[in-house]
Amino acid sequence: MSYLTGIAVWWWWALLLPFPRGWLPALILLSLLALWRPAERVVALKASACWPALVVMLFGLVWMAMGAWHGDAGPAWALTWPCLLALPVSLALSSPRPSMAWLWSGVAVGGVASGAWGSIQRLQGEARAEGLGSLDAILFGNLALLLGLCCFAGLGWALSQRRRRGWGVLLLAGGVGGLLASLLSGTRGGWVTLPLLLPVFYAGYGHRATARQLVGGLGLVLILGMGAYAVPQTGIQDRLQLGMGHVSRYLDGERGVEVAARVMIWQTSLELIAARPLTGWGEEGAWQERSRRYPSLTRYHHAHNDLLEAWVTRGLPGVLVLIALYLLPLRLFWPGLRAGDPARKSLSVCGVLLPVAFFGFGLSYSFMAYPVGIAAYCGWLLVLWAYWQGNETKASQGLSPLARRPTGR
Repeated sequence: MSYLTGIAVWWWWALLLPFPRGWLPALILLSLLALWRPAERVVALKASACWPALVVMLFGLVWMAMGAWHGDAGPAWALTWPCLLALPVSLALSSPRPSMAWLWSGVAVGGVASGAWGSIQRLQGEARAEGLGSLDAILFGNLALLLGLCCFAGLGWALSQRRRRGWGVLLLAGGVGGLLASLLSGTRGGWVTLPLLLPVFYAGYGHRATARQLVGGLGLVLILGMGAYAVPQTGIQDRLQLGMGHVSRYLDGERGVEVAARVMIWQTSLELIAARPLTGWGEEGAWQERSRRYPSLTRYHHAHNDLLEAWVTRGLPGVLVLIALYLLPLRLFWPGLRAGDPARKSLSVCGVLLPVAFFGFGLSYSFMAYPVGIAAYCGWLLVLWAYWQGNETKASQGLSPLARRPTGR
């Protein structure tokens, strides 16, 4: 059973971006595995391990209830039904827990696959790399960026393994692939979030680094960024210049640019929230009211901000439960940033990166308005917390083709 659980864990990280609804097979498999010897799994599941699952389920139930209140039961169900399986997923992950090799190889393959797919699209002449199906460039690029950063976070674990060189190369490749996919997608919102994300690495690893190492690391980041900007084929120059041009034109009074549309959406959302702060308007109601007030906003189907979107469509209960979903991982994983155990530290850095990244991405786009956004956040949270609880610092024998024998701390 641990082998099947490992496959599901690997799948949820490795194939979420390359395939439409790539998370769905992993969710189904874990839910079915929870039915195998459920009594033993319930005994193995610690009470503290249930907190993320309970909050995820509460999130789904509140959003469904508010959707039904506004007559949007169908769309709300389609968006959040995976949240109702959070507890079965946690049960499946509780015992027997697969080797960490499944987790980190999945993260690395996800980063590599994202970079490869983005490169293929650019070579084919696409202006911006994006995912398959409904996975637009913003979703694809920002989730790939998060995957890449998680690969770098996993290097602490990799360097403690017997096969540290192989694991290090694999995770570095995944990190570079994720960053490359982000660059090729042209997602400026993700790049703006980096100042929020890089301090997480400092909180986890910076206290052991010398001043020379910190300066060298910062210099390397700057050099890589300048190099990526200098290469026209990455498209970074065009995207940044376009964005700065829009801002300049907006400040000059022009209201037909993209920046103006975002500001109008945010302004209108705040007006709608003020009118109905407790219950909100519902998805359809908010869109209709925005379009009525500003016909130019008809083509925008969400508020381009997760907190505003949650509040304007699902009222105060909807935004409060979303805030709880953001804050819970910070409360759970933050203590592990100073852990001496490299496995727990790597998991903790990823666990803190997750809400910080989604909060940052959600400042200029509504990630939680898409099933892939909810599946990525909630699924990755449950997996990370399951491993953090188990503190599996040794790879189990025979559980993964990448972990031939147990490794030391």
